[in-house]
Amino acid sequence: MAERKSAKRLLTSLTVLPVYLTAGIADAAEKLGEEDSAMAEGSKSAGGAAEESVESLRQQVDALAGEIGQLRGAQDDTLLYVALGIGIVGILLAIIALVVALGKADKKAQKRVKETPQKQSARIDQQEAALSNLEKRLEQAEARIAQQGRQVEATRPAVQTAPMPRTAPAAPAVPSWETRARTFAAAYNQFLQTKVSGMGARNLKERFLQEHQIVGFSCVNYADRMSNPDIQPLFQINENQKEAHYWACPLGGNLYAVVPNSREYEMQKHTTVGYGEVFRSNYAGGVYHSIKVIHPAIFRELVLQRPGQLQLGK
Repeated sequence: MAERKSAKRLLTSLTVLPVYLTAGIADAAEKLGEEDSAMAEGSKSAGGAAEESVESLRQQVDALAGEIGQLRGAQDDTLLYVALGIGIVGILLAIIALVVALGKADKKAQKRVKETPQKQSARIDQQEAALSNLEKRLEQAEARIAQQGRQVEATRPAVQTAPMPRTAPAAPAVPSWETRARTFAAAYNQFLQTKVSGMGARNLKERFLQEHQIVGFSCVNYADRMSNPDIQPLFQINENQKEAHYWACPLGGNLYAVVPNSREYEMQKHTTVGYGEVFRSNYAGGVYHSIKVIHPAIFRELVLQRPGQLQLGK
């Protein structure tokens, strides 16, 4: 019974032995790889790692051989032979694998040690050439993709875009003389609305005449128009600004902005001195005590170019 138990234990050991041997071979191969990468730094040689692994395997085999010697007199020979066969086959396979691994590691190490600078340079050149070829292929692929994108864009139906809204044309620039004429009309209306008397009224008028460089215009044929209102009025410069029928503000270029020289609008001025022709207004007869200039009349020298517009009030 004791011999049978020993044989079973031996069988188990021999069965597990290939696993141990394989682990030992992997450990030896790993050490060889480490030795090969650290060769330039003076670490242990691949032969030393191999000897350690072989020595470990030899010790495990000797231990098993001792157990086999103790069981030579066993009666259950069949079980013993089976165990020995499995063990021997496992040992042989492990030794063969170890020898192959050692041979490959030794060849790689020798190949790297014996590689000349010329071969290293050639290997680097090959790698660079391969990288350059890869970059060219990548550029070609990008060019094909871009071309396909253009083809797709060309075949895509045109998108109908809404027409841009038309903007209003820019207003024509206002001439500088027109701006000055408006400024003069506003100042004239302010002058008429200022209620002063005595010296204050005289000073106000003098200041207005000087500030705007007023020139006096008068109708020279007003006596003839009294008998025949269909006669067109004729104008001339009046040196006496205060007695002139009109006040004219120079605008430049022989142009004048013209307003009435009066605080009242009545029939005689409308018919004889030419207010009816020079200005458009809401005059309907009688006397109007309020005058407001909407637009001054425009003269070129002494000829009416554009009638003005007045708003009259009682």
